[in-house]
Amino acid sequence: MLKVVVVFFTLALCVGSGCKSDEDGKKANAPAQSGSSVQAGQGEDKPAKGRAKKGRKKKSGKGARRKLIQASSFSALQPPTATGKYPLQVGYGGEKRHFLLLLPGGWKKDGSHPFVIMLHGGGGNAKKFAGQARLVHRRAAKEGVIVVYAQGTSGGRAGLRKAAWNAWGKPELKNVDDVGFLAALIGWATSNVAADSKRVFMAGFSNGAALTQRFVAERPGLVAAAAAVGHSSAMKQDGVQYTISKPKAPVSILLIRGGKDTSVPPDGKPSKKGKLMATVDEHNAFWRQANGCKDKPSRSSEEGDVRTIEWTACKSGTVVRSIFSASLAHRWPRKKRDGFDGATALYAFFLDR
Repeated sequence: MLKVVVVFFTLALCVGSGCKSDEDGKKANAPAQSGSSVQAGQGEDKPAKGRAKKGRKKKSGKGARRKLIQASSFSALQPPTATGKYPLQVGYGGEKRHFLLLLPGGWKKDGSHPFVIMLHGGGGNAKKFAGQARLVHRRAAKEGVIVVYAQGTSGGRAGLRKAAWNAWGKPELKNVDDVGFLAALIGWATSNVAADSKRVFMAGFSNGAALTQRFVAERPGLVAAAAAVGHSSAMKQDGVQYTISKPKAPVSILLIRGGKDTSVPPDGKPSKKGKLMATVDEHNAFWRQANGCKDKPSRSSEEGDVRTIEWTACKSGTVVRSIFSASLAHRWPRKKRDGFDGATALYAFFLDR
């Protein structure tokens, strides 16, 4: 009789709270497996902590975690062979340089795909910018576009969480050859991952926008078009004047500025850090003159807070397009808050070239 009562009591506990076998207990107490360890900000998740979540399966295929691909130089860098997102590290100029490569669905290594290089702002990194401008690579999957989020350095130290670009030749970064690094990246991509050399585009935000303008001014033959978001063509800081050099050849460019941008004010007033930037009109005029455009715009429109002006009567068939949003602060544009979407604006401009 006593045995029957004990069995019945045990079954009741099982129904109320669930029973675990000895094997289940061993699995639950087993240490979680750690993921691959890579440098901060390079697109890999951190190792798992504590117990592994029950029922969590390791991903495979398109959504799988990618290990860092490393090489001592671009010539030694082996390209991926399948679609997906890849963190890469390569030696260049005596430093380890990083970038995130996204190969879209439908990518073919023997094909020919448009290629977009994205440059983050000062104090950012490739992984963070990929999150901020995520619609760029989400749209890229539909358009068959290869996207790279490249990463700058920090005082000559590559691969840190907070990085910047040598856009102006400031003392702390003047020895970093970012223009050469990006040119080498373009050469590697066109030779190894089916990027179309005639459809290479570059876009940057803030400090990345300044480097984008410097790059196309110095290497205009390597890009079909560019976009500069949240920066100007000239800057005065601590009494020193910095200006983008005169472009060696015309190049189509999209310029995006915001009315609420206190880091790069549109009206020429000092920024919150005391910097003086070219106004929107001065910025437009710089590229209009560089491309030999007629002063009168070919098109002008306004929709809500957003004003678009375009000059198409320029040398070599180039175009200068200016988008100004009165509600845009110093950030990547999004439709709901800023009146237009940055990714949509990029593709509308790039894919027409």
